[in-house]
Amino acid sequence: MSAYVAAALRRQIERGNLNELVTGAEAEHGPVTGVEIQSLRDQLIQARREQTQHGANAA
Repeated sequence: MSAYVAAALRRQIERGNLNELVTGAEAEHGPVTGVEIQSLRDQLIQARREQTQHGANAA
C-alpha cells in the first residue's frame, strides 16, 4: 500500500511541476493553440515511429 501511495504522490508532484512550467511559459509567450498542440503530437508520433524503425533495423 505504501508503494502505491508514494507513486501517487510522485505523480501529483510531477503534475504540479508541469502545471507551473506551462503557466510560466504561457505567461511569457501566450497560450498554446490547438494547432500547436496537434503539431507537437504529430512530431511525437513521427519520432516514435522513427525510433521503432531504427530499433527494428538494428536488430
